[in-house]
Amino acid sequence: MKKLMDIISGLSGILLCVFFVFVALDVFCRSVLHVPVVWFNEGSTFLFMWMAFISGSIAFFEDTHYKINLFPEKFEKKIDFFLSVCEAVFTVIFAGILLWQGIKFVQYGTMKFSPALGINMSYVILVLPLCAAIILIGILYRFLMMIKGRRKGGGAQ
Repeated sequence: MKKLMDIISGLSGILLCVFFVFVALDVFCRSVLHVPVVWFNEGSTFLFMWMAFISGSIAFFEDTHYKINLFPEKFEKKIDFFLSVCEAVFTVIFAGILLWQGIKFVQYGTMKFSPALGINMSYVILVLPLCAAIILIGILYRFLMMIKGRRKGGGAQ
């Protein structure tokens, strides 16, 4: 599982590099050459969307996403299990809706094409259900690791 997440993280890094190249070329063409190249702008938007969604889902999977502590540490330890269950339930609901509606959105996108690049928009929108699936796999993986940790006599890993 770790190798797969490393590959997807690498993909996110590649998308970031290509995004920077597209933005730099867009700025160069507009500012120096005074010739706007529309597909650089559209391509960088699509790359940014893919990079942001993939990076967010990987951050969730690896549990490195930004977290806010609302409760004092002493109180939080007492309700840690309850908070973990709430997080899992709300995450499954969110990712389930994102997967369900993302698939419907991809189906709708098959009838649309991007204006400048002319690519089918379903390829651009495909990132939504893909990332929802990564998040759902992450929740399942955390649950399995928690069960595995409890069977060995330890707490959740």
